[in-house]
Amino acid sequence: MSGIPTTHQNLVSLDLRKLLEWVKSKDGVPTLWMVLRRIAIKRRQQVENTKKDPSMSLLMIIAQLSYSHSSHNNHVPQLFATYFQAIRMPSKAFEVLHQLGVCMSQRWAEQAVKRLANDAISRMSKAIHLSSYVITGDNINIYSQVFSQRVHNQNS
Repeated sequence: MSGIPTTHQNLVSLDLRKLLEWVKSKDGVPTLWMVLRRIAIKRRQQVENTKKDPSMSLLMIIAQLSYSHSSHNNHVPQLFATYFQAIRMPSKAFEVLHQLGVCMSQRWAEQAVKRLANDAISRMSKAIHLSSYVITGDNINIYSQVFSQRVHNQNS
């Protein structure tokens, strides 16, 4: 497993707009940002087409370059991989995006989602033991994956 341990806090604290501002700042990679921006937008296009902003595309390019260098501190591919796993993206598409540096591998994402689910169950259990509680629910889905449906193991 590579990368920072995926936690609920790591995922919800990632703000792409703040990351974009950091990339542009002195602490980020301002020279790379300016070079990519000059490649992406012509001066005429900048004046005439005020609605088209390539900032997020450029941020994704920088995230892909960063991921190519090291996956240990790059939250963007981790966020995308977790999202793709949650929506059950097909394996082939997942692998293509992983090879392009858009997201972590599907295996990493499966393990991350399992860790997130176990962490959520653990936090819920602690909360139940520490305070009084009332549970109401409708269609509560606890993440668990069934790899094959057999006669004795079918969702009916």
